[in-house]
Amino acid sequence: MRNRHLLAIVAALVALALALAACGGDEDKDKDADADAGSSPLATCTGPAVAQTGLPADFPVPSGVTFTKTASAGPSTIVDGYAKGDVESVYNAWKQAFDQAKYTLTSTDFEAPDDAELNFASADGKTTGQAAMRNQCGGDGTIAVHVVDRPE
Repeated sequence: MRNRHLLAIVAALVALALALAACGGDEDKDKDADADAGSSPLATCTGPAVAQTGLPADFPVPSGVTFTKTASAGPSTIVDGYAKGDVESVYNAWKQAFDQAKYTLTSTDFEAPDDAELNFASADGKTTGQAAMRNQCGGDGTIAVHVVDRPE
């Protein structure tokens, strides 16, 4: 009889632990999503350009942007690098480049002088994503850029 009570208590504790772990999973996913949108583990402020970024051929890139690292996260392509200028000038140049390439800006967020994001959808509707600019290169006239492109 005593073993049955002990077994029931252990089973209840295991069930509680599993329930708590399941609740925490969504929070971890939210933190991961925030991290993707913000600074990147690939972020860099210097370095040579990569030959292939993995971005669509028609992806608009304003002059002065250099992509130095690329990675995949599931079906998404993540590209990081840097740009000459300040956040505002690169943000405005990228807005114009998206417009000229017939990309749709689904939302924008400009927080002068330190960061900005442009959420986009490709002209053909096959990809969506975000181009982010961060003032994290030490104030030397260079900013970090981070692009996430994902298929729809």
